[in-house]
Amino acid sequence: MRKALLCICLICLLSACASKPSPEEHALRLREYYARLENIDMTMKTRADYGERVYEYKLSCAGSPCAGLLQVLEPDNVAGLRARYEDGSTALVFDSAELYTGKIDESGLSPLDAVPAALKAWGEGYIREAWYERLIDTDCIVILTDINNDVQLCTWFDKLTMLPVQADIMRDGYTVVSMEFENVIINE
Repeated sequence: MRKALLCICLICLLSACASKPSPEEHALRLREYYARLENIDMTMKTRADYGERVYEYKLSCAGSPCAGLLQVLEPDNVAGLRARYEDGSTALVFDSAELYTGKIDESGLSPLDAVPAALKAWGEGYIREAWYERLIDTDCIVILTDINNDVQLCTWFDKLTMLPVQADIMRDGYTVVSMEFENVIINE
């Protein structure tokens, strides 16, 4: 009877440990998931903060980590402006309107490049750290990845759905671009 009870306790203990992956294991599974990503549709509120200048806009994104289309939804004076991204470059597409976004770093990374850079980092970026955190009402896995030697990406993913909730691009320890994701639809 004691042996049976001991076996049951050990099984329960082992199954409890197996059901809760470490943040690092969870982050690796999430990276594998995004590495298989074929298409993603989403909208995001984006804020680029350059200290003395702050730009806020709402974008939609349709595409893959390699190529896609971004469209400005807000502010109204540049709504409809589109940018195509493909293989590491982003080009604005519109008649006479111009959306100034500035550069995050010397490599030319701009806030418009933030979305494709995030998609790429989610699927193949070096994971610096991972931890669990509650963001408002959502239990999240937070993953810190490198975009390049000077720029890091910190992303909060919903722990259950693996969808992005928020992401911050940081340079020299300061957040320069923040993105809040909405209406995310993923096709593997």
